[in-house]
Amino acid sequence: MNFRFYFIYLTVFVNVMAFTLIFPLLPTYAQRFNASTLEIGMLAGSFGLAQLFCSPLWGRVSDRIGRKPTIMMCVSGLGLGFLVLAVSQSLGMLFVGRLIQGIFSGASLPSARAYAADMSDKAGRVKSMGRIEAALALGTILGPFIGGVLAESSFTIPIINFSVQQSITTPFFFSFLFAMLNFLLVFFFLPESLSNELKLSRGKRGSSTLRKCVPSLPVRSPHSLSWRLYGRSGFPTTRSTFPSSPNLSWAFLLLGSGHYLALWELSHWLLSSYF
Repeated sequence: MNFRFYFIYLTVFVNVMAFTLIFPLLPTYAQRFNASTLEIGMLAGSFGLAQLFCSPLWGRVSDRIGRKPTIMMCVSGLGLGFLVLAVSQSLGMLFVGRLIQGIFSGASLPSARAYAADMSDKAGRVKSMGRIEAALALGTILGPFIGGVLAESSFTIPIINFSVQQSITTPFFFSFLFAMLNFLLVFFFLPESLSNELKLSRGKRGSSTLRKCVPSLPVRSPHSLSWRLYGRSGFPTTRSTFPSSPNLSWAFLLLGSGHYLALWELSHWLLSSYF
């Protein structure tokens, strides 16, 4: 496996973490801004709504200008969204940060899958796609956990002797730095997968490598199923029913781990039985 692929997996992880990081912090924001249940639900869903409308456009942009520039725009946009969330002083600013992340998040998965298809042969393509799905699962599981733990932690970074106080903005500042590190790794170490001729031809034709690589997957991605399950799970959104951030982060971690473990075992049984 080409080590550069891990920069793609890191991008996917940051993308999903941007979506899930805020979940254990929602009760605190509800109290701080006196937000209603509807407003908190809209805040949680605004990311996915922006992603829904922007993903097809980013797929075409990726075919026209290349995978690497698109991925760099995605990561920088996610970092900007983290920064806006970190400095938000109103509910409206939180919506702006979530919408920015959702818009640029739409570039991540199409470009990552297309890059894996461009750089892999037929035998290695399924393995690359599977690792992308693993990065999705990891971001789903660890995102809320990281958000809750960092929001409730106070610590000192020994190398630079910098003290971090307990704050709800801490997860977003650290995620911003993480996204910028991802940007630098992509900029310096990730080669472009499309030649200039392919960029021109695919830009005119409007086709996408993603359409060619998705049917080759042996099983349906469990990630789409996971969001349907999460969407129907009925997590409480009122200020009176929300547990504290660290308890909620552990709940998300345990729930996500058990969910993906069950899906993994089911997929393994289906593959061993029918393939």
